[in-house]
Amino acid sequence: MPDLNAIFYPSTAADVTPAMLTAAEEVYDGWFSDDERIDWEDFIDRLCKWGLLDEAAPWEFEEYDNPAIEKIKRHIRAYRNA
Repeated sequence: MPDLNAIFYPSTAADVTPAMLTAAEEVYDGWFSDDERIDWEDFIDRLCKWGLLDEAAPWEFEEYDNPAIEKIKRHIRAYRNA
């Protein structure tokens, strides 16, 4: 379990790192690629679990409605349609 004081909480689009986008792609491929519609709340929950496993820089989302989440959603929509 990561040090809870060291967890990063992205809230702006600029806070989203390439590692987060890669993790989002892996979550999509692992759980959502066969779904016609993405349950975004479930997607973000799974992504948060993934982020907490990042030993070097753990991260999690406190709010599901912020610019960082919107950037990830846009990325996954483009990834899905590529």
